[in-house]
Amino acid sequence: MPRTAVTVQTPKGPNVGAFTSNLCDITFTAADVANKNSAVFQGNRMLVVIKNDDAGSVSWTITSKANPSGRTGDIVDPTFETGKVAMFIVEREGFQQEADNSLHFEASDADCKFAILAIP
Repeated sequence: MPRTAVTVQTPKGPNVGAFTSNLCDITFTAADVANKNSAVFQGNRMLVVIKNDDAGSVSWTITSKANPSGRTGDIVDPTFETGKVAMFIVEREGFQQEADNSLHFEASDADCKFAILAIP
């Protein structure tokens, strides 16, 4: 099965005109434990936001490659605790999967949720 796609969202601002209720809300998508997830790169950088709504710890992974700055591989949090929210900026170079131009990520439980934001 192909990975489940997560829609990349574009943050609002700074010139949004009249501010309305819910204008700056972001939508989280549950992790697809069986098929894993992906998001097509928009621009060169994106912000991955991860939150744990599970009653216990979960693990999550952002697939990566080693880079000249010292990253040696995947970004992994094996014990992401209940109620936590994390953010990580990814760049096309080092994170893009050549086969489908996307970012690959996954979690151990569907109560771990992802939001992917384009960085203009």
